Amino acid sequence: MLKTLDENSPLTSDPSELAESKRLLPSESDWQLFFSPHDYFAWSRRLLMAQTGVRVIGGPLGSAFPSSPPIGVAGGFRERELWIDAAVPSATLKSAYIIYATSKAVPRGQLRVQPPVPRRAR
Repeated sequence: MLKTLDENSPLTSDPSELAESKRLLPSESDWQLFFSPHDYFAWSRRLLMAQTGVRVIGGPLGSAFPSSPPIGVAGGFRERELWIDAAVPSATLKSAYIIYATSKAVPRGQLRVQPPVPRRAR
């Protein structure tokens, strides 16, 4: 593993959904990190549903972040210097603004349904 990390080879994995963020980051970076708000909000919603165990009719738990490119962060080391660059694509900024603007709107009502639990006979 150390031998692989010691090599100065370019990053090889290039999923299509990272293309816009990678284009904004410097190519000579030693490492890159990507964060997708859309996928995080979807995961968070599934987590809340699993924790509450309650089906929600009339809307999701929390707002859904619109599909958008991930946020990219890259960095490296040069002659006793650590550098870090961040890139937020314009589509992600627009999606963040939409979430911010709609969060100030009056929330709609939600109907929560809890299925009855059968009791044991004594």
